[in-house]
Amino acid sequence: MSIHGRYCEIVWLLSLALSVNAQNNLTKIQQDFENANTKTVLVAAHRGEHHHYPENSLLSIQAAIDLSVDIVEIDVRQTKDGQLILMHDKTIDRTTNGKGKVTDLTWKQLQSLRLKNPDGSLSDEPIPTLKQVMLLAKGKIMVNLDKSQGIYPACVQILKETGTEHQAILKGTGDPVKTQAILKSCDSQAFYMPIVVVKTQDKDVWGFQHYQTTAQILQPESIEIVFRHNNTALLSPAALALTHTGDIRLWGNSLNGIGAGNKGEHEDELARTDPDATWGWLIAHGISVIQTDEPERLLQYLRSKGLHD
Repeated sequence: MSIHGRYCEIVWLLSLALSVNAQNNLTKIQQDFENANTKTVLVAAHRGEHHHYPENSLLSIQAAIDLSVDIVEIDVRQTKDGQLILMHDKTIDRTTNGKGKVTDLTWKQLQSLRLKNPDGSLSDEPIPTLKQVMLLAKGKIMVNLDKSQGIYPACVQILKETGTEHQAILKGTGDPVKTQAILKSCDSQAFYMPIVVVKTQDKDVWGFQHYQTTAQILQPESIEIVFRHNNTALLSPAALALTHTGDIRLWGNSLNGIGAGNKGEHEDELARTDPDATWGWLIAHGISVIQTDEPERLLQYLRSKGLHD
């Protein structure tokens, strides 16, 4: 065999090994996600790894994959002509060099625009479609589709086209009975994660009742909870007992400004100086999936505690 031929064979074997390793990683992530009773705490990268790359870009998602993050969270919106793209805001003003509402713009109009870097400068990154993202993530990482409520059928169609249903998480705050009917009509194999939001302490009783009803009807693998005070009923012994019985992972957020806990007590920014009082507090109170703006730092913390490979 020639030197060139041997080189090509080595490159092919290396790419095959990397592909198999990525698939093995995804299989473990899925198994952990479906089994809340493992010690592993899963990491969800909010809008990808967006401290170094434009949020919701292919680069930020690839960076999250390279970090060996378990789940990447993305924001899905539908254009005027029905294309599914990634965009957190209702408008494109903040994150691109364009202006206007996503729902007022066509895919053709958006294709020429570029995303902004974290420092506000313009990058070379275009706005990605959901299809592009799922093909990039295929066989490598789970993907959480935020903002998917209201467009579940369109999202499921893309997931089916790309063969990625088994690694996608749809989510929303909708009525569990209606949501169940919609997902059934889609014949979806994707995971569904309900969100229970309690913004004030006087809503706690309602929050727990909704949490209980949602868990019983949907029997999800995970429930995302958003709360604003430490004594929330969503982390009460009764709630955690229900979670344990139903083998449900609790998804919590440590995002700056909209994280869990009152007065920003459990947010990424404070984790820089006291991770035990932030991420450690969430874990000690039953959270086993943490969505973060600091995926690399959180992974390091979890590995130091033996809570992540």
